[in-house]
Amino acid sequence: MTRYFHNETVPFHCLISNNPWDIHAFQPLNQPILQSVSSIKTIGILHPPLVKKIETDRYEVITGSRCLSVFQTIRSQDSIECRILSKDLHNSEILTVLFHEYTAICPLSPIALAYFYKLCAKLLNEIEQQQLLDNLNLNSKPHFINRILALLKLNPAQQLAIKDGLLSENMARELLKFPTDDRDSIFQLFSSLNVGTGKQKRMLMLIRDIAGRQGVAIKDFLKTEDIQQILDHQEMNIPQKAQSLLQLLQGKHSPSLNAAEAQFQSWKSQIEIPDSCSLNHSQSFENDSVTMDIRFKNKAEFETFWAALGPKIIAVKV
Repeated sequence: MTRYFHNETVPFHCLISNNPWDIHAFQPLNQPILQSVSSIKTIGILHPPLVKKIETDRYEVITGSRCLSVFQTIRSQDSIECRILSKDLHNSEILTVLFHEYTAICPLSPIALAYFYKLCAKLLNEIEQQQLLDNLNLNSKPHFINRILALLKLNPAQQLAIKDGLLSENMARELLKFPTDDRDSIFQLFSSLNVGTGKQKRMLMLIRDIAGRQGVAIKDFLKTEDIQQILDHQEMNIPQKAQSLLQLLQGKHSPSLNAAEAQFQSWKSQIEIPDSCSLNHSQSFENDSVTMDIRFKNKAEFETFWAALGPKIIAVKV
């Protein structure tokens, strides 16, 4: 079995952290990947940094640079134990160690995986790259690789949002279809309103259609007064702002729906029904149907109701 590294104490001044091996370039230096800041403060570094000796008393950090950065701010010592890679290791073997280091606990995020593919392309020839990806059970199809590498066109904040699950990979691909300024404005909106994927998709569709219809850039459309009034509103909380913005966008997108909704609400207000009942129209007023929902406290209450009125309801022809 290949021996990939051995442990050795290395002075801090010999470590070079600014290196090309970082597949989490979007992650701030004060946010470690494999360990929390609190655990580093309490027990120190659990996984010694993985380093590569590049010359006498000079070591390039492969993994663990963020743990090192945090550790140095809270501990006053001159050296630290490191795992030093064997001198004769090929780049594909170093990449193998790096990959398993980061996937020991959970899979790589799509954006970290994109950086890994980029690193493979930089350090290996096509044959070596194909062999490594096969060994790691990673997709080696050119179409997939090009799609994953496209995520690197996003700015660091957007890349970090993918890693943190605040921006799905599919939504990230949708953003890539827009010019940079528009993309940044949309992402800033999503971030400020803290909306999930479902509302992101809905907002994006409405914003794209309305801005396109008006012939303006999305970044300029989002600066319009009525939108800014909602975003700057002092009394609404974030969920309320998101809902108000969706209603505004829906009204701009389909004015007839707003009129139909107002007419329906006016009609409904004239009908006296108990609080346990509600009246609803069809989705987007696709037809004239109206649904009444009746809520019961429990099954017994429903059975009493149904025994008294069930036959009459069945007899009514709708």
